[in-house]
Amino acid sequence: MIHLVGSLLTRALREGLIVRALAWPGLLTVLAVVTAAAAVAVSEGGSRVAVSDPILSEALEARGLTVVQSEDPEQLLRSGDAEAAVWRDEGWVLGLSAGGRSALEVEAVVRDHAGAAWTIVLPPLERRDPRMGPVTSLLLGLMAVLFTLYGVVFGAASLLRDREDGTLEAERSLPLPDLAHAWARLLTSGLLLAGGFLLSVGLVHGLLGVDRPFAWAVTGSAAGLAGAAIGLGAMSRAKTLSRPLAIGMMVAMALIAGGWSTPALSWLPIASVGSLVRWDVALLATPVFALLLCHLAAILHARSAR
Repeated sequence: MIHLVGSLLTRALREGLIVRALAWPGLLTVLAVVTAAAAVAVSEGGSRVAVSDPILSEALEARGLTVVQSEDPEQLLRSGDAEAAVWRDEGWVLGLSAGGRSALEVEAVVRDHAGAAWTIVLPPLERRDPRMGPVTSLLLGLMAVLFTLYGVVFGAASLLRDREDGTLEAERSLPLPDLAHAWARLLTSGLLLAGGFLLSVGLVHGLLGVDRPFAWAVTGSAAGLAGAAIGLGAMSRAKTLSRPLAIGMMVAMALIAGGWSTPALSWLPIASVGSLVRWDVALLATPVFALLLCHLAAILHARSAR
């Protein structure tokens, strides 16, 4: 059994299409985030503050701001050579061409310098914005949906391919029970999908930070395995690929929608993906039920071979 799984795994990893399909979701997400961050950094550039008061200039520089000394700060602001300018008219005047944290930093320093009745206190920057939690959860939820659908394709297509090219018939000459052939394919698909999804979770967590990364790793891996079981079970008695794929994908999407709308379904594999985005999951139940679903698919496959 172990040798059969190893053989199927090696065969799958030699196919570039499978490797790219597993690796690209996480890599493309990281590439998109890094590119967007670089574009924002280039477009914004450094925040320059034009001032004429040397004491105010020192206070601004102490806050890490880029200061431009000028006799006419307002002119630099109007010409676009500075993003902020501070000058005196009847009182202190602060001109800004853009908002954001740097604008608040400038206003806080100016208010302190002018002795204003109220001042601005900015909280320190956190290592990770807590508002990113729902965003990364939704992002990983979409990736888990993709890997679940991958599982349906892997389970159905691998069985059909091995049946048509004679590989399955040759395997049945081995001294293994009928269930072993289905289990070998399901374990191979599960290992491949888990590896690809864990790569995606690791990349997103390292770049953006993820709430409950372990829960996502378990839930997404179990969903991929359950998807493979659905695909293989639907393919057991079918002769063409289109019908099992359609059935498997409809079942998978229905479970995801159910988990999204009904937290009581969070113990079901695949439904747990939708639940984890909005609610929570029974973390130990999802892999257990995924394995039970695999066993049911293996029984269907063994009966179809008789």
